[in-house]
Amino acid sequence: MSFEIIPRQSLIVWLYTLKHLKSIRKHGHIHYISKKLKYVVLYVNADQIDQTKEQLERYHFVRKVDNTFRDDIDMTFKDSIPNRIDPNLKNSVEEEQDYSAFISNVAASLDLPSKNKQNTETTQVSEVTTLPKKTTGQEVESETKKTTNPRKKTRRYRKNTRNKEKQGNKSNENA
Repeated sequence: MSFEIIPRQSLIVWLYTLKHLKSIRKHGHIHYISKKLKYVVLYVNADQIDQTKEQLERYHFVRKVDNTFRDDIDMTFKDSIPNRIDPNLKNSVEEEQDYSAFISNVAASLDLPSKNKQNTETTQVSEVTTLPKKTTGQEVESETKKTTNPRKKTRRYRKNTRNKEKQGNKSNENA
């Protein structure tokens, strides 16, 4: 028993609605369904293309049936652009030379200090420490007031400001 490849062709079936997909399944293998554009890619045996195309066009929910031309397109792209140099076929010798040149440039650009005691003393950085400021209670209160959002006014805040305004108005009237 030998395995034989059966030539197949894909059809694009344009539909009005996708409700009747079950009836399309019996004609071939559904490869893709586009819900947005309402079409189905259907694979059918190459010798049955004409029969299935006629049967599908008879359905009331089918707009049209198109053949795909994928089998007619040459899918070998190796020499499709003439005089193109393949970047994957570089010589390994060139790469090794590039790496050695790169490493020597990096080593030259890095000026590493020697291990003498005099050099290590000059390269050490002294740390500067700052002491925290002494703050009074008034400064802390003013900082907290600054952090609150002046636009955010709660009911309690509004109520307190109204009461202060009323008290100010009453004192002005009495005077």
